[in-house]
Amino acid sequence: MWNEVNWKKRDSDIARELGVSRERVRQKRQALGKPKVVVPTVRDKIVHLSETVDLTEMTVKEIAEAIGHGVSRTSTVLKELGINPKRGYVGHNAKYDWDAVDWEWSNEVIAQRVGAGINTVASRRSYLKQRGKID
Repeated sequence: MWNEVNWKKRDSDIARELGVSRERVRQKRQALGKPKVVVPTVRDKIVHLSETVDLTEMTVKEIAEAIGHGVSRTSTVLKELGINPKRGYVGHNAKYDWDAVDWEWSNEVIAQRVGAGINTVASRRSYLKQRGKID
């Protein structure tokens, strides 16, 4: 069983595939002298991406999609790194494209589609209701 393991995977992924604990995989990795897998952090991925593209020309959502992480964490790391990504969509001075939202959808669905947090969507819905722009 252990001879066929792809040791380039994380212990948790191997454990899931084999039906054993992550700790057991860690022990076998150590006993067999297999190297630990280094999983790049959000910060690592952003720095790597910044070497090939100008992040100030991308939105947070675009950057998050490019590195395979959520918008919220990506935004936090960008701030920590002092990187100011492009705001919103072309022609808008906003972080999210609220004009493209169908407000019949649930807050959860809208949050996924625009890349916003659910509380952000709820706040925007409340704001628009108060101004009579949506029912």
